[in-house]
Amino acid sequence: MSETITQTPGAPGTAAATGLPVDGVNPANLTQTPAQAAAPTPTSLVTDAAKAAAAPTSLVTDTVKADTDPAKNPDGTPKTAEQIAADVKAEADKKAANVVPEKYELKIGDKPADAAQVEAFTPIAKELGLSQEAAQKLVDFHASQIMAQAKTQTEAWTALNTKWQTEARADPEYGNGAGGKTFEENSSLIAKGLSTFGTPKLNEALIASGMGNHPEIARFLYRVGKAVSEDSIRVGGGVGTSGNPSPFANRLFPTMKA
Repeated sequence: MSETITQTPGAPGTAAATGLPVDGVNPANLTQTPAQAAAPTPTSLVTDAAKAAAAPTSLVTDTVKADTDPAKNPDGTPKTAEQIAADVKAEADKKAANVVPEKYELKIGDKPADAAQVEAFTPIAKELGLSQEAAQKLVDFHASQIMAQAKTQTEAWTALNTKWQTEARADPEYGNGAGGKTFEENSSLIAKGLSTFGTPKLNEALIASGMGNHPEIARFLYRVGKAVSEDSIRVGGGVGTSGNPSPFANRLFPTMKA
């Protein structure tokens, strides 16, 4: 005699007590929680979309391969034998450029650097791992800084000498207009003072140092030349036939012997 199956109202497709399949329902589903039973299974459309998003396209893949394959050009075409040979040479040159040489061949401008300076620089360059090219760049930079500094000093020294010359020409004692004479006329006494007690080497030193332009040096020589001239007029000459120095020379250089 068969049992009578009773369904719970509002729950079609389930058995009230036996758990037997009713209306085609799988009994295994009856052991799932409501949340699990309600969770939707991804459709093939969703799955395919996820795979498509995760996997690179053939275009991207081909580009990456082209960039990393040394036997191909960026556009993916095979390189010629000449191109591959050029790449090999370039790579070799690159490696050679980074090698620390046993001996550095350095230049200052177009001329070889001083051997003693290269010898002193070599241990430092090797400690820093400098290649020939890197060491030369460092030397070039240092030389350019020295040249720039020298140029600045030269310009400053030239400006100072120009300033001294301007002040000397305007000096009220021996400058232009002093004593009713031009600077050129007054400067003849400066030359006389230098030629009387100076030497050619002193003149060279004044020119080399620029001190010959200093207003106070010019004043000293002007007064010496003026005093020599005035003394010559009083005694009738500077150094007489006996070889004795003039009285002015004795005052200026008291240790001078006859």
